[in-house]
Amino acid sequence: MQALQSTTILTKNRGAHPRNQKEQILLKQLMAAEDVKILAKKIGVSLLVYAIPLAILSGGLLLIKSLLFN
Repeated sequence: MQALQSTTILTKNRGAHPRNQKEQILLKQLMAAEDVKILAKKIGVSLLVYAIPLAILSGGLLLIKSLLFN
């Protein structure tokens, strides 16, 4: 994020458009890295909210089944 902000500050002086191709590629890579970071955070939250309770519930159901029917 810090690198993206500093790149944005650098490009603002030139009308918010990178001059050369290297700057454009760098900016695209930084934006893609931010997208990946946001996506990873969303996946992590969904794992905490859905997958872990589901695993606990299914483990509990297997335990109850083994106690009742064994």
